[in-house]
Amino acid sequence: MMDTVSAFRDEIEKAGLHPPAVIPPGKLIRFPGIGKGNGNTSAWAKLFVDGQAGAYGDWSTDLSETWHAQYGQTMTAAERAAHTRRVAELQRLHQKEEAEKHATAAEEARKIWVRMPPAPDSHPYLIRKGVKPHGLRLASKGRLIVPVLVNGTLASLHIIDEKGEKLFLAGGAVKGGSYTIGDLTEAPTALICEGFATGASLYEATGLPVVVAFSAGNLTPVAQAHRQQCPSAVIVLAGDNDSRNDGKPNVGLDAATAAGNAINGILVMPGLDGKKCDWNDIHRQRGLDAVAQVIEAAIRREETKTMTTATADTIEADVHTDPWPQLDEAALRGVIGDLVRAIEPHSEADVVALLIQGLIAFGSTLNRSAYFSAEADRHHMNLNAVLVGETAKGRKGTSWGHIRRVFAAVDPDWASTRVLNGLSSGEGLIWAVRDEITKDEPERD
Repeated sequence: MMDTVSAFRDEIEKAGLHPPAVIPPGKLIRFPGIGKGNGNTSAWAKLFVDGQAGAYGDWSTDLSETWHAQYGQTMTAAERAAHTRRVAELQRLHQKEEAEKHATAAEEARKIWVRMPPAPDSHPYLIRKGVKPHGLRLASKGRLIVPVLVNGTLASLHIIDEKGEKLFLAGGAVKGGSYTIGDLTEAPTALICEGFATGASLYEATGLPVVVAFSAGNLTPVAQAHRQQCPSAVIVLAGDNDSRNDGKPNVGLDAATAAGNAINGILVMPGLDGKKCDWNDIHRQRGLDAVAQVIEAAIRREETKTMTTATADTIEADVHTDPWPQLDEAALRGVIGDLVRAIEPHSEADVVALLIQGLIAFGSTLNRSAYFSAEADRHHMNLNAVLVGETAKGRKGTSWGHIRRVFAAVDPDWASTRVLNGLSSGEGLIWAVRDEITKDEPERD
């Protein structure tokens, strides 16, 4: 018996899974799925009672296999036929057992669901994820419960504790199960994703109905079920980006791609500088507008009903869909224009920033020694300007550094007499140009 148990365990490991050291015959065991951490129970295995055959799989990747101790050995035709009949009978018994467990779990799920109150907006997990509860309920010990529906019927519960640890109700049906945020009734467009928080972010960003499939392996069956219900709908597969640097597969990308291909849908993947992320990460780091713009841009590109992609690291390009404005050549006149043209090819600073900095520096160098007349008024060269750009990204300091170096070389006294540094804020500017503050105090000595 121990030899066949070891052989069964070795076979499971060949599939990329890591089952526990002990696999008791006749008992269904759960353990982390492919690429999942401790606490995950998406993988399963069962060695049948006689220890000669079994089955295993991972619902997060839709893996499902059978095993027999005599695989690879020479068998006669009669032995092979007997083996086939035996495995079929074992599978039938296993399916019957699973159906009974599913029915029991579904009844338990209904009892739990009807007596639990709505989840509050203040739940720690929802606050951390930045989303609303969208119909979830609150179980004991602060656990959120998400209904898992198969063919429109409550089949199980997805449980999320305050720390974000997740599990399903024991024995409940999961394959093909989903939860919908929003109204799918006659909706021309729908989004399908893995997790609840991801789905909530997508819904809050776009207002489009979102179908939560709970796992990567469940994306295809859920997508196929929705395509069957809505043959003409535009379906967007908003996958998780499980990018890795160890050469192993990107499970989220592979699963979303397979689901998109299966139903002729649109694939849209998130990206955060090559890091593992989902659409809730994009929501929390870049805002709901960033999510909305990428999803909406992908849908607009869908004209021929063929699969299109917004790849993992192109979200920035999709967010900024309008071309960057170009400065008219007429603005680059005279000496300052020539200076800007000389610097621009060698700098990351925007040409407009270089031009503005150059004009300001030129005016401050001349001070009030030169002017031009407009009717009866004199207009001196002193100018005022404010550069606005993202912190550490706008290259404001870069543009000033180039201009300052040139003007300091022309007039060494200019930098020390005309340039004031250290204005960290608007309040700092007000303080720098304030009138002198005096205060009279009586001498008490």
